[in-house]
Amino acid sequence: WVAISAEEEDYIIKSNDEGTFEQEVKFEGGLNQILITAFDGDGTSIEEKLTVVFSTEFSKDEEEEEESSTETSEEEATEAADAIREKVQLKIEEARKNPKAYLGTVTDKAESNIQIKSLKEEILQVSVDEERVTFIKVAKTKSEVTFGDIAIGDFIIAMGYKNSDDVLEATRVLLTEAPEPTERKIVWGGVDSTKKGQLILTNQSGDQEYTVEPGDEITVTAIEDEETVEIKFTDIEEGQTLIVVGELEEEILEARRVH
Repeated sequence: WVAISAEEEDYIIKSNDEGTFEQEVKFEGGLNQILITAFDGDGTSIEEKLTVVFSTEFSKDEEEEEESSTETSEEEATEAADAIREKVQLKIEEARKNPKAYLGTVTDKAESNIQIKSLKEEILQVSVDEERVTFIKVAKTKSEVTFGDIAIGDFIIAMGYKNSDDVLEATRVLLTEAPEPTERKIVWGGVDSTKKGQLILTNQSGDQEYTVEPGDEITVTAIEDEETVEIKFTDIEEGQTLIVVGELEEEILEARRVH
């Protein structure tokens, strides 16, 4: 079994005979912390944590840049032909690359460069051409800002393309808050007891006990006659084995998804 926990939705699926799986995951705009845990038949697990930056505006910025790069008056067409061909070639080269995101705290800033320390304590470089980059401050609302508004100590998400020197050539930069570590948890365990809308669950290794409570929008499924069906949280019985995805606070696991 494989459990995937995204910012707002969770998925519990079964891998195929080769051990591979695929699942379409809904991302929220901005930073997404994704948990993926794979379990074998006895509950032994492997966990992976991913940070994914999702932006529909990034592709719009790219399209607008491409359109503007080909807008030339008829009188200037002859003189600008070589420049246009060069820009088109650059665009083709960029299109062959995968867009990347660098995120971290600004540690240094120069005329056309930002240095950041990533969440993994790595020093990363971001190249900035102010005429090509859109700067957005993300708070309760979003507002467009300028390169000059970014200061040392700010947390940024820079999106663009990485060159051969591992410098990110940015096209969009978000000025936002540093992410807090997610409290989401994925647990495989056995039900020791049920009482008053709660479950007492012990994990596979037997060294951790959780009190599981249903969240407001919980989804619970089970296998019946080889089909996955939706059931109620109160249908869960003592002795059953569960995969639970939820928000952990101390030893209370508020479940969002149970199977």
